[in-house]
Amino acid sequence: MSPHSRTVRLGGNPYSLRFTLAALFVLSRRLECPGPKALSRCLQSPDRSARLTTARVLLACLLSPEDLTPGEADSAFKASETELAEAMTVMADMIEEAFENV
Repeated sequence: MSPHSRTVRLGGNPYSLRFTLAALFVLSRRLECPGPKALSRCLQSPDRSARLTTARVLLACLLSPEDLTPGEADSAFKASETELAEAMTVMADMIEEAFENV
């Protein structure tokens, strides 16, 4: 697995996540974060509702669509708040690692 790929468990199923340039572009646009620093602020929002929304957007952008069936995609997006919080930690770490030497 590449340094910018991780696996998370949602609903008991493993899902592959990939942080690519395309994912960065879509994330920046969907979260209205024009760059790594703004994206970092979005990821660290203390507002619980904003963090859940951000987690769902991250999940949509980082899931590897070629690895998903429609049923698996539905299951991933119905993840519990606890699962999303755990996935958010993994996703935030992926993004921070991608930019640590920039």
